[in-house]
Amino acid sequence: MGEENKVTLHGMWASTCSKRVELALKIKGIPYDYVEEELSNKSPLLLKLLPDDPYERAKVRFWASYLQQLLDSIGKAITSDEEARERTLKEVFEKLNVVEKGMKDFFPGGSPIIRSENMGLYDILIVAIFGPYRAQEEVLGVKILDPERNLLLLSWVTALNELPVVKEGTPPREKLVTSSVHHTKQHQTYSTMTEVLVSSSPQCFLFV
Repeated sequence: MGEENKVTLHGMWASTCSKRVELALKIKGIPYDYVEEELSNKSPLLLKLLPDDPYERAKVRFWASYLQQLLDSIGKAITSDEEARERTLKEVFEKLNVVEKGMKDFFPGGSPIIRSENMGLYDILIVAIFGPYRAQEEVLGVKILDPERNLLLLSWVTALNELPVVKEGTPPREKLVTSSVHHTKQHQTYSTMTEVLVSSSPQCFLFV
């Protein structure tokens, strides 16, 4: 493996996330360098994804946590039945409105100007969550990013999706839609089976 392709894993001894990645690398026999991080004194390489200013770093961390909640809500909407989906979508749109208002702090001048070399943690999260928004809309049958409601967020997502580094890693929309529909059907079937089992034999689950 070339030096430029060598894997460097930044982790922390108590982090379940980094331990999962470390175990997977070992199982697959992929060589890697491990960097133990201290939460109070992170390495410069790890901090490259975050702004230098402490206040700006705190803002990115806050929004990163909020975006994770939004991603969870979108996932629930995709896998829910019709009745539950309506409630979950309401939650998604409320969170989207909060994100849109927050974008004004990041881009006070309007539409963002983004290049591959200045992408940060927040940009990566936005791509991961909203990069395939058209596929999400197709599966849900509703518009997730509306130009009237989410103009700044939509502009940001559009700018990020146009970057070559993002395009290279974006799966085809048709494949995403097919996968989401299949996953939704599996989830709903499992949920239905669980409800039937619980209602018919609740005592079976007392010691699980």
